Amino acid sequence: MVRMQLDTAMRINGIRFMQDAEGNIAQIFNGNLTYRKVKAADGSKMMDAYLKEKLTNEYEWVGKLYDDLSDFVHLSFRHFWPVMAGTDDENRIAYFAISAQDQKKDEANYFEVTDEFFRVTKLTWVILLGLLMARHSPAPSKINKAEGVEGEGAGLGN
Repeated sequence: MVRMQLDTAMRINGIRFMQDAEGNIAQIFNGNLTYRKVKAADGSKMMDAYLKEKLTNEYEWVGKLYDDLSDFVHLSFRHFWPVMAGTDDENRIAYFAISAQDQKKDEANYFEVTDEFFRVTKLTWVILLGLLMARHSPAPSKINKAEGVEGEGAGLGN
């Protein structure tokens, strides 16, 4: 779940790097374009590796987290580690315990995942909030005089 959230954060943050953000987003929402075919302003395809690199330049923890989470997407030791009950090195045997209870794990192991989920979610909502504020902010009004200030030179831009 955290990996999916990180993928979302990378794509939302990637909007800033698109050649034509408005046009690309409209095409994506209309089903005429997939994100992986979108090009960045520098001509690069907006693939996971590119997005990971760009976001890691701003938030150095993203790269390591992405790599760690990739272990859960692709079959790796991480799938077996939580259920491994023990090993017999001499006979090269691994013992697994699968049940509804997670008896051997400390609850603190789950706090890290929760913390990462919130940190990744923050990456998404911060950029979305900024985009929404920029889109829905009224145009700046032209001010000729500083309110409540009299005299020569009181105007702005004079």
